[in-house]
Amino acid sequence: MNCLKTFKNRLSLFLNSFWLSRGFMACLYSVQRNRAARKVVNHAALSEEIFEIISSLGLNIFPFYGTLLFLIREGAITFADDFDFATMDTIDVEQLVLSLARKGAYPNGVVRDSSGKVYQINFVYKGCSIDLAVIKNEGAVFSHEFVHFRNERAKVTYANKSVLKEYSQIYRLTFPSFSLNYSSSLNALMPTQAEDILSTIYGEDWMTPKNSNFIDYKNYSFIDRELLVIKGSVNKYLPKLLND
Repeated sequence: MNCLKTFKNRLSLFLNSFWLSRGFMACLYSVQRNRAARKVVNHAALSEEIFEIISSLGLNIFPFYGTLLFLIREGAITFADDFDFATMDTIDVEQLVLSLARKGAYPNGVVRDSSGKVYQINFVYKGCSIDLAVIKNEGAVFSHEFVHFRNERAKVTYANKSVLKEYSQIYRLTFPSFSLNYSSSLNALMPTQAEDILSTIYGEDWMTPKNSNFIDYKNYSFIDRELLVIKGSVNKYLPKLLND
């Protein structure tokens, strides 16, 4: 009798383990399949249009981060899953957003603090993301501060058809002060200290292409400060996401 009971218990454990294993494998397969479905799209073909839009504004907007990296290292935009630009913190944010919307680049996100100070604005043009970092002029150096999203899981809430992600830590980068020169071949304003900027962001080996671990954090400082990332629906008007 005891042997039969023991056999039933072991059989039950085996079956439970079997079905749990099948469920886990099915879940894993689903995750892998979804990841494969989200293929990275190369928007490099839009580079000429996007650079023309930025140039036509007549504002001090220049390539930054990955877009600057490709222009300096490759000499052209050969790959772009998005486009990175920057501008100074003296720019009229509202006028900038409205001007880009008239060109077909619509706002769909903003990074800001509780006082309303804007750190980055995101736009969408023909399905491609354009990220515009706001750089602070501190005299001897320029700086950019942004959420430390690679190392922190945000607190997510939903309001007014927007997704709000709260972060408690930011990173800060400082760059030697630079000026901007117009490049007719690129149809873009280019920072004079581009190589120093790229070395600060990506490390001294920034000329070497990498598939992972492409950021060198030795020049990054991390500060406990709350920032809010707001993603809203794309529309043709200045969205409420720039205001309280």
